[in-house]
Amino acid sequence: MCRSLAWLVPFLLSTAPVLAQEHMSILEQKHWWVGAVCVGVDQCAFCNAADAADDGTTLRVQPPADVSLTLPEGVSASAATLAIGGERLAFARGDDGDFAASAADGARIIQAMRRDATLTMQVDGRSYNYSLGSFPKAYAAMLKACPSAASP
Repeated sequence: MCRSLAWLVPFLLSTAPVLAQEHMSILEQKHWWVGAVCVGVDQCAFCNAADAADDGTTLRVQPPADVSLTLPEGVSASAATLAIGGERLAFARGDDGDFAASAADGARIIQAMRRDATLTMQVDGRSYNYSLGSFPKAYAAMLKACPSAASP
């Protein structure tokens, strides 16, 4: 006598491993590399572009409006400002010691980064210049990998 195993199919499917999320490199270039957390090709979230100064001070962009500055381990600062396209914007210091632009400023910064050649960060009197020549390519790669990250 043969018993139906149809009841087993839903059980087996429910125990199948969930696709692993892993950090993937989307675009590697000298300035403005792009990474994301992905579960498959063109199935990514949390796309971001980053560029690091010589000492490891990293400027990170995550569309549509997140712009942040991460300091190297062991380095602290009390103030950070960004200058781009004739504007000077203050960043707020977070509990983790890193700095971030407000959402409204972040969206404006990202738009300026797409059209300007450089930006300057001031961190407690230290100046960091970031080249933006390859940022438009990085921005396009982010939007391709994470279409939901489109700018407002």
